[in-house]
Amino acid sequence: GHDNNNIQMHWFHGEWWYNTTLLFFIGMLLAKHREKLLVTTKKYYGRLLLVFSVLFLLLWKATDYMLSNYGYWTETPFDNGYADKILTLSVQLPMVITFELLLLLILLKVRIHNRFLTFLGKISLELVLLQNVFLFLFTDYFPQKTGLYLLVTTVCTLFLAIIINKIKLLILEKK
Repeated sequence: GHDNNNIQMHWFHGEWWYNTTLLFFIGMLLAKHREKLLVTTKKYYGRLLLVFSVLFLLLWKATDYMLSNYGYWTETPFDNGYADKILTLSVQLPMVITFELLLLLILLKVRIHNRFLTFLGKISLELVLLQNVFLFLFTDYFPQKTGLYLLVTTVCTLFLAIIINKIKLLILEKK
């Protein structure tokens, strides 16, 4: 089923599961040790920013090479392609982790505030839980119209997230 014309297969191949699962665990560790890490990070901010920037660029180039020459989708009827998958993941996973840590470093200094982001922050749980519902629901309705597909799934997800958030607030506020 790889690389067919189905929008879902085009946008959501699935290798993100490999990359994000470990990031979730790392996020929990960072949250647990947040205060200690912030003290150290503030003390060595410039050095850490330089190291993570260079490391990210190197790993990004290596990941680009691995995806072009090995990749996740190299299975054949006679070979599952596990060696290619492991090789690609062994470079891409450190790149993804480095990118996330670099992003966290940058966001310690750069603050982005606006009403829309504040609003999305209030319904973020609902958005995360609902995103796949409409991604899968509308896949077959927009086979060649990716822009329309993304627009409709985003609007429907936002709309339902707002409704569920309102219901959640009504229930939780009635004590």
